Amino acid sequence: MDSTKELFTTGEFADLCGVQKQTLFHYDDIGLLKPEYRCKNNYRYYSIQQLNQFHNSYFKKYKDLQNFKYGIFLIRTQIYADCS
Repeated sequence: MDSTKELFTTGEFADLCGVQKQTLFHYDDIGLLKPEYRCKNNYRYYSIQQLNQFHNSYFKKYKDLQNFKYGIFLIRTQIYADCS
């Protein structure tokens, strides 16, 4: 890739996503969201198209957490019901 004009730095992309840069570094490390382009100096660049990919991954994680919390709530409710 010759130009990074249509790409965002990690900091810029993190701002667009509403997260810290470290979140994007972590997602890259675990393979959840790889940068569109990586320079020889190891800088990461993301495309605007990856914004949807980020939001899908982020909200799936949030939804899974909400389902987990609801499951814990149901278990706790059943335990208290059994004790009374």
